[in-house]
This record gives sequence, C-alpha cells and structure tokens, in this order.
Amino acid sequence: MNDSVNPSEEVPASDKTIKELVNPQGLIGTDELMHRFGYHKPTIHGAQDTVEAHRRLRLRFIELADWLDVLLPPGRPKSVAFTELETAAMWCHKALAQQDPISTD
Repeated sequence: MNDSVNPSEEVPASDKTIKELVNPQGLIGTDELMHRFGYHKPTIHGAQDTVEAHRRLRLRFIELADWLDVLLPPGRPKSVAFTELETAAMWCHKALAQQDPISTD
C-alpha cells in the first residue's frame, strides 16, 4: 500500500481550512494590508480626537512605568516587565491609530 501524498492531487474540501476555501492563494488582501501598514492620519478635532487620546494614553503608561520603577527590584524580571510594558504601549497606540482614516500622503 502506498501512503505517499501527491502534491498535485486536489485536497478534498473537508480537509481545507476556511481561509483556504475563501482565499485559496492565502493572500491577506490589499485592503487589510493597507489597514495594517498604511499611515492613519490622526484626527485632531471632535469626538474622535485621537491626538488627545494618544497623549492621555502616553501619560498613563508613563505613570505606570514610574510606579513600577519604584516598586520592582532591579534585575531581569524588571527588565522584561518594562519590555512588555513598551510592547503593550505600542499595541495600544496602534489600536488608537487604526481608528483614523488611511492617508495617501
């Protein structure tokens, strides 16, 4: 009995992931790529003022970092905690930024 797989053989639909069925090339797509990597111009005025939201977020992270700097003893765990705090700040700012429209500038 030969159990080898022939790469040119069609995979049954039941063995494919939903992404493969919807997008057989596995492409993310231009719209999603632009959303992820495009420049989201900050909204300066109104209820969706992301410039102010970024400023407030930055102040909260600085406040937390100051508190942790005093609370935590020196060492690798503190260093890792600050690296992860920076990562969290980055993702929070990205979440805010992606609310803004994509700019072609």
